Amino acid sequence: MEQFANQRVIISTMDSRVLIGIVHGYDSQCNIVLVKCKERIFSSSRGVDIMEHGMYIVRGDNVATIGEIDENIDGEIHWEEVVAEPLKPIRY
Repeated sequence: MEQFANQRVIISTMDSRVLIGIVHGYDSQCNIVLVKCKERIFSSSRGVDIMEHGMYIVRGDNVATIGEIDENIDGEIHWEEVVAEPLKPIRY
């Protein structure tokens, strides 16, 4: 997690949420504090809705994936025009 400190990341959660924010802190259980957090809500019938969360805590046991965001590529995408099926929750 150290390489993600103070970096903008995208997190996919076990309950199918897609969160984007700056890693402000984390602990040994991989609980993550995001600042400037936004959630992308995908829909198969309309564009992607963006929900602003501000500061947000993601429980470590709910993190499915975490990765860096390429700011240039992400900035060129017109999210309001993207139509996609929402992710399904992960069952284990």
